[in-house]
Amino acid sequence: MTDKKTNGADVVPLMRDKLDNAPVVARPGDGGAGKTARPDPVDRFDGFPVQPLGINGGTYFYLDGLQQLIPLKRKEHGKLDVQSLFVPDSRKTWEYWPRWSKGTKESPSEVVGFACEHASHDLMDSAALKGIFDPAERLRGRGCWRDDNGRLVMHTGNQIYSFYDKAGKKYTAAAPGLIDGYVYPGAATGVKPTEYSASDPGAALMDTLGKWFYNRPIDKYLIFGWICAAMLGGAISWRPVTWITGDSSTGKSTLQHVINTVVGNIVRAGDATAASIWQTLGYQTLPVQLDEVEASEDNRKINKVVELARVAASGDLILRGGSDHVGVQFQARSCFLFSSILIPPLTAQDRNRMVIVELDPIPDGTPVPVLDDGDLRAIGAGLRHKFFTQWHRFDETLAEYQRALVGMGHTNRSADLFGNLLACADMALHKTSVSHERICGLVEQLDPAKLHELTATGTEQQGCLAHLLTAEDDDFTGGQRMVISELVRHASGKDITDAPAYDKRLQRKGLRVVDKGGKQYLLVANGHAGLIKIFTGTRWAGRPGDNGVWRQALERFKPQGAYPWPRPMKFSGVASRCLALPIDLVLPDDDPRDTAPGEMI
Repeated sequence: MTDKKTNGADVVPLMRDKLDNAPVVARPGDGGAGKTARPDPVDRFDGFPVQPLGINGGTYFYLDGLQQLIPLKRKEHGKLDVQSLFVPDSRKTWEYWPRWSKGTKESPSEVVGFACEHASHDLMDSAALKGIFDPAERLRGRGCWRDDNGRLVMHTGNQIYSFYDKAGKKYTAAAPGLIDGYVYPGAATGVKPTEYSASDPGAALMDTLGKWFYNRPIDKYLIFGWICAAMLGGAISWRPVTWITGDSSTGKSTLQHVINTVVGNIVRAGDATAASIWQTLGYQTLPVQLDEVEASEDNRKINKVVELARVAASGDLILRGGSDHVGVQFQARSCFLFSSILIPPLTAQDRNRMVIVELDPIPDGTPVPVLDDGDLRAIGAGLRHKFFTQWHRFDETLAEYQRALVGMGHTNRSADLFGNLLACADMALHKTSVSHERICGLVEQLDPAKLHELTATGTEQQGCLAHLLTAEDDDFTGGQRMVISELVRHASGKDITDAPAYDKRLQRKGLRVVDKGGKQYLLVANGHAGLIKIFTGTRWAGRPGDNGVWRQALERFKPQGAYPWPRPMKFSGVASRCLALPIDLVLPDDDPRDTAPGEMI
């Protein structure tokens, strides 16, 4: 092979020498000492701007010249693909892998391009030598995170802010890239933490939020807490979901504008599917704001978005299939904010995971609030700065609020929901450790027995029993149509003496009333065509030949006396296994206007 020469420099021997003396890296899986390891092929280049990160299946991951994450499949290592990795200086490829012209005596050889086959080999081998790269575990997009020591990390697109000292009074900014084992890719510039010079940013925002009229005094504080939690996103363990509702004259749109401007980096949409949201978020922890999510005849699309919000609250993984039949993982860690005039029907598990803020109408003559977008943005930047100075006390503050909420009768789930809102707000409003007085003044306004978020839905078993008892019987015997609760009341002899006739009507539905040990029970068949019809279209539905989901729900009344009946019972002549519910549970003697079916006082 003839060495090419340019300006008197012997290029090929020089590059061979660099390759021979390149730093040695361990081959993945080698382990143990004394083994010969292969050198990383790109380490022979000085100032190499591309950072190979690793490989996962048939996809190779790189940080390009702008520190953006670039996944390339095996077949995507062509000329333009490789050149694009080196932006904004794609001609570097000519320097690293030169392709020479043939040259003549009259015209010496010169670099006319780059050898893409050599470049792709070096890049793919370098990525493979880094080992397996799992984006779900190591990739951190824009938003807030915790480092492995529990300290706050804030990714604003072109800067990564993090702590230097434990007290959180000093933080530093670094360029995107590989930091402490995590990849923080470059992205569009977002809001940076900046000290708010006018006054305290928390007090300024609370003053602005006070211009609206809330159904509950605590709602202003909870909205403030959501704004703070939305900024912290992936750094907190539970991301509260909030729904703002109210008539068209309550100022919802203006309030949403305030929230959007203060938070800054936010994914906002008026009509979006769950798939479009998680694809937009990717590996970011930015908050999501959804406007005008109104109830309609078909709420399936909305239900999917609410389901995504529920997954994001706890930070669970989202698994989706890819176009190449390879699964893709996303970890949703975003706070969701919904807004509508009317809230669509929600399941109990969704409703008790969110705060519902209802706005009252604005009284006539109330001045329109004067809002300065520049000041709102400055408040948002100031809050981010304050989070750094107060982050060292967040975990302790959250634990104090959670303990107080559980002491008030909250479940662990609702204590997570309201506790994170209160703790985030506390960090933004105060500079001292949380006090007993501060806790009591807020938690006393969150009595779980009075919160419509927790009392409007009841448990799964209560909802299932209520649906069953309010279902209409399609039998017109006696010239009247009844609901199941009326049939049960008559079959138990509470109102009339002709109980057997009504029990026969119940048996056609997979239900019957029996006496045992001086007590009456309503038997509910595990599987029955009549019950399948009643529960069709609900989450307690069933199918022929299998136990209905209603059995799982109603069995949760065991603490109230429900139990599996010891032997099969006949329903209109057909035997079936069944569940027994005490009649006193099904039809309590209390005024039905005060007590829901199955509800304990």
